[in-house]
Amino acid sequence: MYIIKLYFIHIRYAIKAGAQFKTDFITAWIANVVAYLIMYMQVWILTRTYPVIGGWSYSEIILLMAMQFFTYSIVNTALYGVLHNMDVYINNGELDRMMVRPVNPVFSIVWKQFNWTGISQIALSAVFLIYGLSSNGIVWTYWTVGILILCLLGAIALQCGVFLMFGASAFWLKRSASLSQMLFYNFSSFSNYPITIFGTPVRVLLSTILPWAYINFYPAARLLNKNITCQWLYLLTPVLGALALVGGNYFMKLGLARYESVGN
Repeated sequence: MYIIKLYFIHIRYAIKAGAQFKTDFITAWIANVVAYLIMYMQVWILTRTYPVIGGWSYSEIILLMAMQFFTYSIVNTALYGVLHNMDVYINNGELDRMMVRPVNPVFSIVWKQFNWTGISQIALSAVFLIYGLSSNGIVWTYWTVGILILCLLGAIALQCGVFLMFGASAFWLKRSASLSQMLFYNFSSFSNYPITIFGTPVRVLLSTILPWAYINFYPAARLLNKNITCQWLYLLTPVLGALALVGGNYFMKLGLARYESVGN
């Protein structure tokens, strides 16, 4: 409870600090909203020419994208500093100060780099998620509601674990930004569309080594009752999420244990 209380105190101060510069504060929120709207607009334009892509309509693809963006924006808002700046803290010695604080250094990074602009991304993605869930004729039962909640939580946990793993890789690689850009951002963009439209190598990659398809494709296919191979794979989303979270925490502990400062 103490850590949670500290977390929300830091969130409040991060938002207050950002709001000191009102023009920049408002512009950053608008820029995030526009960037996401453009991505959804691209799908709208594409489906005007090709109404069905790989057996998925516009509203169904919107559900795919919304599940991806909603869960990602939550994790990116909370763990922005871990993924994007862990290597900076390690290389400039700033992690030394965090190591002597009476809390886990990861919490210090999370508090220091809370991405308050991501709140607008969460809100916009939630709107499109509601649209995708309500416009596709999904039959809602206790079972489907449970599937949705478990898969969303699993997707959030999966991406939290990935953020921690890529952040921890900086202890060995010293620079991890390029790795996360290539393996996370570039490949996760494939999951914005049905993976069935891609070749076998990509489908296998997104279902095994880089399991981004479990964030949205398999859960959405189950909710929409899509006739795909191995539809039951949506059950692995919460399992993989838990494993990724445990693995990410483990690698972060290993990295912190081997950290020897930069000598400043």
